[in-house]
Amino acid sequence: MKNIDNITKDERIEDLKLLFYGIIVGLFAGFFSSFYRFIVSEIEKFIKIIIEITRTNLFIYIILILVCIVVSLIVARVKKFSPLCGGSGIPQVEAELKGYLDANAYKVLFAKIFGGSLTALCGFSVGREGPSIQIGAMCGKIISRIFKKSKTQEKFLITCGASAGLSAAFNAPIAGALFSIEEVHRHISKKLLVVCMSASITADFISKVLYGTKTVFHLTLNNLIPLSSYWLIIVFGLFLSVLGVLYNFLMKVFMQINDKLKLKNSFKMVPYFLVPILILFYMPYILGGGGFLMKELQTANFSLKMLFIIFIVKLLFSIICFTSGIPGGIFFPILVLGATLGAIFGNIFDPMYINIFIILGMAGYLTSIVRAPITAIILIFEMTGNLSYLLPLSIVCLITYSVTNYLKSLPVYEYLLERLLERQKIKHIENTEKIVAKVAIEMGSKIVNKKIKEINLPKNMLITNIDRSVEQIIPNGETKLLNGDVINVLVDENELYETLEYLNKLCSCK
Repeated sequence: MKNIDNITKDERIEDLKLLFYGIIVGLFAGFFSSFYRFIVSEIEKFIKIIIEITRTNLFIYIILILVCIVVSLIVARVKKFSPLCGGSGIPQVEAELKGYLDANAYKVLFAKIFGGSLTALCGFSVGREGPSIQIGAMCGKIISRIFKKSKTQEKFLITCGASAGLSAAFNAPIAGALFSIEEVHRHISKKLLVVCMSASITADFISKVLYGTKTVFHLTLNNLIPLSSYWLIIVFGLFLSVLGVLYNFLMKVFMQINDKLKLKNSFKMVPYFLVPILILFYMPYILGGGGFLMKELQTANFSLKMLFIIFIVKLLFSIICFTSGIPGGIFFPILVLGATLGAIFGNIFDPMYINIFIILGMAGYLTSIVRAPITAIILIFEMTGNLSYLLPLSIVCLITYSVTNYLKSLPVYEYLLERLLERQKIKHIENTEKIVAKVAIEMGSKIVNKKIKEINLPKNMLITNIDRSVEQIIPNGETKLLNGDVINVLVDENELYETLEYLNKLCSCK
């Protein structure tokens, strides 16, 4: 019993230390993510000035074309300097946590901020949230290496950093923690949740000090949809599901087209950097991640035909920008596309509720593409500061999640992760360090009320102890597993992902 008490005491001390490191990660990740957010915000103001100038001076387009070509060559060099800085950064963080990558955190941090700023300067339709998540995750890795933490603790701190990055990008601390657990880490424990929240709240505090306490979106909701009209929400959910599947399909198609472009890597981005010039000439308000368009949707009275055109052009523009491989995310453009669909649906059925459909569109479209419904619900709540539409928001997200799953549409980040591993021919990194992982036993799973010796467990792992309520048990073959037990296992980092996948199947009620 003394040994168990000593283990419990050591774990509590270690948990307290981890919480402290989580706060440090939140400070650094919050600062660098907020710095990146500041750069992108200032660039948006500069682009607004450029838009005004081009309305009266067509000669400026020649200068802009030359600037975009030069910037494309610089971004290509940045990607060569740090290949893992391209794209949103979320698949790279997932690969890092699963043991497929061991990125140079300092290189990625510099390249992501510098490269992402250059692409924002050229008006690309990409968001700051994916880069912010990768920036935060790299801050977590740097802090881990500075304090010489174990691989298990490093993965915790990387996840903390990812939480802090999203929190600082959107002033959304709860969504930041939930997204990192729901989408990036994929495995939940109380320890991980608490540490992620500490980092996320710290980063949110840094962001609020710099940007104030205002929410990202400001929508007036004078009219809520009556219960008798909730059938509209169901129809809207189905509408979003189909278009979410279309988005993922188009993403794959354009990725394949990009692969077939036979240009040297140094010049491969040049054609993509000329696309924003065309957009500037015809539809300047859809430049950038979507800040301009969100304002236009709320203030301008677009016709239904024009809204359809805006959606189609913004959809293609966003996908073309992202598939080019530039440093930039898809999160915010997806939200803006969802808002546009909300405006379309509201105009068709009842303009009185157009703002509520804009909000439902953002959450539902994000869920249909990313497949993270809880994050989508909480994120939209934190970004708008209004909880009165929680029920319709939940209904839309559940519908889009279920329908897209039924249609077998692979979540976009899972597809991007598979593509990353396939293109770079990445296998598990060679590392024999042991990692501690936790798996909870659900009610109705195959192993409830079974003895450990009766279960076909992987040979490459060891059950170190079992958390049962406030009690810790050192198990043996005769120990019976109960509903709600949390199994602590020791496993090689090389085999962490496969082992956890197998254990989750055993412990799940499915």
